Order: sequence, then C-alpha cells, then structure tokens
Amino acid sequence: MNHHLHNWLLGIGVGLALLMGSAFAEEQPSTERLKEGWTVFNRTCTVCHWPGVGGAPRIGDKNAWKDRIDSGRTVLYRHAINGWTGASGKRMPARGGNWNLTDDQVRAAVDYIIHNSR
Repeated sequence: MNHHLHNWLLGIGVGLALLMGSAFAEEQPSTERLKEGWTVFNRTCTVCHWPGVGGAPRIGDKNAWKDRIDSGRTVLYRHAINGWTGASGKRMPARGGNWNLTDDQVRAAVDYIIHNSR
C-alpha cells in the first residue's frame, strides 16, 4: 500500500474514532453547576437522599445509584422533574416536593448527585 494512502486512511480512522468517542462521552458538569446542584440538594433533596427516607437512594451509595446512573441523565432528569414511581411502589415526588424549583435547578441537583454517587 502506498505510504501516503496508508497515512491518510489511518488519519481517517483515528478521526472517526475520536468523533464517535466524543459523541458517546458524557459531558461533565462545571464547578459552578455542581455548586448550584449542592445548594439545591442541601435545601430540598437532602431530606430524603441523605438518610434514605422512604427508600430513596442515599447520595454517595454507588451500588444504589449504579443502575439509575446507567439509565442516563435524561431519564434521571425526567424522573426528578416529573416525579416517578418505581416497580416497588416507592415514589420520587416531582421536584423533590419543592414546586418553586426550576427545571434547570432540578437538573443541577441531579448532576450533583450523579457526580457524588459514581
């Protein structure tokens, strides 16, 4: 094979691998985002997710959060914003029961929980 063609094909392969990898890589929240999430968590979510009230998975419990985190941020955002009832009948109230939270504040809290529960 021609040396230039080989290098060209190698470059295309590397470029595609990087492109595909970045398409599937999960963006990490910024420090500011995590600070906002911490604030929301401490004002609302901590009531259930710190002690594990009502079967809520405790923040930092990697085993309890693994399958939830694996389901993806979009699913977790939707459950936290809209509420959710699991197969066991345990409920996650919409917005953690705090209707004053915006969607973005709820998503920041979810980001904070994920960051601290991996």
